[in-house]
Amino acid sequence: MLVRVDIIPKNIIPYLSGDVPIKFHSEFKHGFNLKVEDQIIYIGGRRGSTSIYVDPHLLKRVILKNTIPNVIIADKVIHLKEWGLMIDFKHAQIEDYQVKPLGLSSQKQTVIKDIIVEKNYPTGFDVSTNVLVEQLSQHYSTSSDHFLNFVIGRGKGLTPSGDDVIIGMLFLHAMTPYLDIEFFKVLNELLAQNKTNEISQSFIREAIEGRFYQVLLDIYKANDDREIIEKRITKMLAFGSSSGKDTLAGILLGLMILEKENV
Repeated sequence: MLVRVDIIPKNIIPYLSGDVPIKFHSEFKHGFNLKVEDQIIYIGGRRGSTSIYVDPHLLKRVILKNTIPNVIIADKVIHLKEWGLMIDFKHAQIEDYQVKPLGLSSQKQTVIKDIIVEKNYPTGFDVSTNVLVEQLSQHYSTSSDHFLNFVIGRGKGLTPSGDDVIIGMLFLHAMTPYLDIEFFKVLNELLAQNKTNEISQSFIREAIEGRFYQVLLDIYKANDDREIIEKRITKMLAFGSSSGKDTLAGILLGLMILEKENV
């Protein structure tokens, strides 16, 4: 089966030259991961800075369970021979999933905070958002070192819930910087020590650079209109098993930290 993709993330293009060895990494319900050096590239039903979108219904027809395919890239086509799958990105539009620190209006901060607090959805930590954020804010108030050692790699999901919280915090920081140098120093040390799995490490490293999933960029690009923001937050809630919920908890935690800093 030949699949032509319409969008390719800007930052993964150097990994798809065919000059660097690429291998199959892992398979999921709606797609699979490839690995090039330390970079994880997801192919399936999600758009983002490390993802190539391919309709999951198409993939279900070709993915062979318990068969690990050899992966070759030639002439801008990803070949997975054993699955009979070719993914052509020759004519794909290059997309930049970068969030720029343009600031966040006080109105938009308030709207995002109010919506998340009102929804108070269950998280991957088996407590509600508001309870989780209150607990995590106490850990954060001790020190960045204490907080990050507590959350990284902790909780449920293919990307552990604690890692999703960190990504949410980094998303807010990318829009309006509030985290200090110590936070990033400790976080990079923990990543170097492999304190969480390879997939999460890849996502967190992307977030440190200000690159995220499309569903988060949709919130970033929204204006101050509550109805629009609420629709995009609702879409985020459905992202992954608990990833969207836990990421939003991280955004809320970041907003509370930001509020205290501005008092």
